[in-house]
Amino acid sequence: MQSFPVPKQQIIYYLKKNWFKISLGILLLFLVLKKDFSFQINLKAPTEQEIPVQEDPLYLPKAEKPAKRETFTDKVGTDELSLEHPPIEESFDLSPFAHLSTGGHNLENQLKRVDIGIVKKYIKRFAHVAENEQIKFKIPASITLANALLQSQAGQHPIAQGNNNNFGLLCTKDWIGGTIEWEGQCFRDYENAWTSFRDHSLFLTTGPNISLQQIGEENYKGWAKALEKINFAGQKNIANQVIHTIEKYQLYRFDSALE
Repeated sequence: MQSFPVPKQQIIYYLKKNWFKISLGILLLFLVLKKDFSFQINLKAPTEQEIPVQEDPLYLPKAEKPAKRETFTDKVGTDELSLEHPPIEESFDLSPFAHLSTGGHNLENQLKRVDIGIVKKYIKRFAHVAENEQIKFKIPASITLANALLQSQAGQHPIAQGNNNNFGLLCTKDWIGGTIEWEGQCFRDYENAWTSFRDHSLFLTTGPNISLQQIGEENYKGWAKALEKINFAGQKNIANQVIHTIEKYQLYRFDSALE
């Protein structure tokens, strides 16, 4: 069968009449080809690893703690110590200083229950006092501070707060100062905290304890053992408690400050 060429005029007429359909068909064909091409490219491309999004941790503000009352509080800052202790959960039961057992409820364990902020304030407040006592009486500042921390529970014991007795010193026959009765015993009463520190120095370096001056101001372990030997605070293990307190709070740094 022989085919005849289509006249040019008929082609032009057909295009003019059906131009919309032809354009629409070309557009659809283009979109189909483009989509297929894009799909092939995506198959060949490496998959991107998804990075998990980490949500910011929920911030929970710390509960505010009631301020602790201090006697003769100085408005000074605190040195930063990398130590943590749980806050005080109940009142102290020191009946009194010398009546604590040598077991789990000794002075050292009681001190652990004091808020670390209070402990640091106490050290900051009396460090220079202990250093001055070392200059005058040759007692290591670390010994004075550790003994005061333990005996007064960082100033939180009622006798320390109300009567400025930071070392639990009992009345003696030669004591002519003020006194306070506490659970059947007579304790010394001081006008201020500084007087208590000075009386502690005199107690350890005069009278029957005058020989302690020979220990030397650089031997805090020797002084701690001497406290136990003279039965200070009535505790047989007071030496270990003092040494542990010195090393835990790095109180020996105040001894070297005088060099």
